[in-house]
Amino acid sequence: MGSRRQPATPAPKMKAEVRSGKESDEWSGLDMADGAILALPQALFRMTFLTHLYLNNNNISEISPNISSLKNLKVLNLSRNKLIAIPPSLGEIQTLIELDLSGNQLASLPFELGQLHRIVVFGLENNPFHEPLATHVKSGGDAVLEYLIDNAPLTGEKPEERQWMVPVGGNTSITNRLMKEKKTGFSCFCYNILCDRYASRQMFRYCPSWALQWDYRKGRILSELEDSQCGVLCLQEVSMQEYMHFFHPKLQHSGYIGQFAAKNKCTILHDATFDGCATFFKSSYESVLEPYWINFGTQSMKYSQNCPPIISRCLSKDNVALFTLLKERNSDAKLLVINVHLTWDPIFKDVKVIQIMMCMKAVKEYYEKHNLKGTPIVVMGDFNSTPDSGVFEYMSKGQISPKHRDFVVQRRGADPDDNTEPIPDDAEYYDYSSFFEAVGTTHSFAFKSAYTSEMKCTNRTAGFTGIIDYIWFVVHVGVFVLIGVCLVVMFTYPMHVFVCRYTKELHNKEIWGPLPEDYLNKLPGCPNVHMPSDHLALGSKFLVK
Repeated sequence: MGSRRQPATPAPKMKAEVRSGKESDEWSGLDMADGAILALPQALFRMTFLTHLYLNNNNISEISPNISSLKNLKVLNLSRNKLIAIPPSLGEIQTLIELDLSGNQLASLPFELGQLHRIVVFGLENNPFHEPLATHVKSGGDAVLEYLIDNAPLTGEKPEERQWMVPVGGNTSITNRLMKEKKTGFSCFCYNILCDRYASRQMFRYCPSWALQWDYRKGRILSELEDSQCGVLCLQEVSMQEYMHFFHPKLQHSGYIGQFAAKNKCTILHDATFDGCATFFKSSYESVLEPYWINFGTQSMKYSQNCPPIISRCLSKDNVALFTLLKERNSDAKLLVINVHLTWDPIFKDVKVIQIMMCMKAVKEYYEKHNLKGTPIVVMGDFNSTPDSGVFEYMSKGQISPKHRDFVVQRRGADPDDNTEPIPDDAEYYDYSSFFEAVGTTHSFAFKSAYTSEMKCTNRTAGFTGIIDYIWFVVHVGVFVLIGVCLVVMFTYPMHVFVCRYTKELHNKEIWGPLPEDYLNKLPGCPNVHMPSDHLALGSKFLVK
């Protein structure tokens, strides 16, 4: 959730050299200041490796639109020249962190500069700007960027509508056979809708402020939900007030019944702007049991004795998982739906794993308590974990080692998103040993992700692009024995052998397809005018074998 903007790190200025070809291993900055330059050579725009370009204190009156080819520029100084206009194409260099246009003859700026969402230093003083731009300049660079992006004419085509598609590796012959046999089917839709509380201008500078407003976004979110025509909708980051006053009545009108699990903050602070998970299902289903949910912060208290990291790292994470047991009204077919939202911060990778382990333990207990033998399970939501994470490994393989890299204590200055570096021999691990003794390091179910390579990302912001949302479904039926306990813990913790004899196997018939890749590649991030959340929705249509 949100961008992770990198701080500006200016490189040392370099003396101008006559180079116009390949990237140099020796330098990436070019200083052409104080040179009485009248015009810029076209060869300059072929230096695509440049990150710092200093052209201040010259006599330049015009900048070529070809400057947009310098896609790696972070610092551009054009101050104290004779510029009367800036090319709109400059707005395409979205790597810019510092841009100095002060001391020129600029009366206006192109609206396209509002796309420069990474700018932290924006020099504009000593220009004869016209109103209303002149007033915004007095308020600072961020006010100017917001004015430009908010008033820019709408450009670019709306993306093509997403379509249902056969998943990669899907078996249409099995689909045809199951449909011929009239097997039970159901469809589900999973969507982190971006709670209004978190949709700040500071977090999403590339989005016009009017397109960030909840009144603008909520109608588009509702349209996506209704257009999916799915039987089950699992939403994350739904504020309590929007569930009660918007989604519940609107979706009820469309034939859905809703359940909601709020974070503890909602009740403790009496603040309905905090969020939780909401599950809606069509009235062709009925909820067999009362709504049930777990709060991971509260749940972790059970395991806090003799486990310091539970206390210091897990107790404060106020995330929830909502359990909904459904039955078709015209048959005995049941479905257990788990709607999950794990903590977001990449610094707390260990906590994410602990949360999903608590979740799966709760699923097993719920399954056994209510004698749900034969009931298929779908676990979906925002897991805030990439496919190389411990959470993904645990869900897909059914086990995790206490020596997994996600349990390593992060060293100062380390990048929490970097999973490529080898684990140091002297690495320190968070001591969750008492938790593992109580919960185990395996789970009882054989899950598969509904998506494999179809989606390039499910979360797209200026600071992060990756897959963190999933729909997990049961893929094995009959007796499935899981003994995979890592040797490193075999003699430390009791071996957990679970027999997955409970569930019916699901067949993944179709998935909600991706957005066109060329559209995604052009985006600085989501949300935007067309996309109402920083997440992309997922959807699946299943048949029960």
